[in-house]
Amino acid sequence: MSDWRVVIIGDGSHARAVEALAVAAGYQPIARTKPAEDAGVLAHCNFEGVSVGVGCSDMAHRTAVCESMDRNIRFSMVHPAVILPKYGGRVGSGSVVFPCTLGTQTTVGRHVVIYSGSIVEHNSTIGDHAWLSPGVILCGNVTIQPRVFLG
Repeated sequence: MSDWRVVIIGDGSHARAVEALAVAAGYQPIARTKPAEDAGVLAHCNFEGVSVGVGCSDMAHRTAVCESMDRNIRFSMVHPAVILPKYGGRVGSGSVVFPCTLGTQTTVGRHVVIYSGSIVEHNSTIGDHAWLSPGVILCGNVTIQPRVFLG
C-alpha cells in the first residue's frame, strides 16, 4: 500500500468502482463522501496532503466537481491491468482508467473515464471530461471531443 492518500468524491456505484480501482492501483482511500449539490462548496474544503478521486457518474456534475477541485486532483488512477503503449502516449490528471488497452501515441485528456474492456488504438486522442463505457472500441487516429459520452 502506498502513502498516496485519496478521498473519493461520490457515494454511488461509480464511486465504489473508482475506490476499488484506487486500491488496485496502490492508492489508499481514506474516505468516500457524498458530493455537495453545489460543487463550488468542495473547492473550499481543506484536502491538505490528500488527493481527490472523482466518482460522480452524472457527467455535468462530475465536470463541475472536477473543475472546482482541480487543485486537489494530483494524479490519474490507472488500473495495473491496463495495457499501456510501449512508445508514447499519456493519461491526463484526474482520469480514471479501468482495465483496457491504450495504443501507441494515445493521448487521454484530463478527468476522462475509460471503463473496462475498452480499446483505444494508436494515435487517438480523447478530450477532457470524456467517458468511454465498457467495451468501446476506437480504431487508430480517432479524436473524441471533450465532454463526449460513448456507450
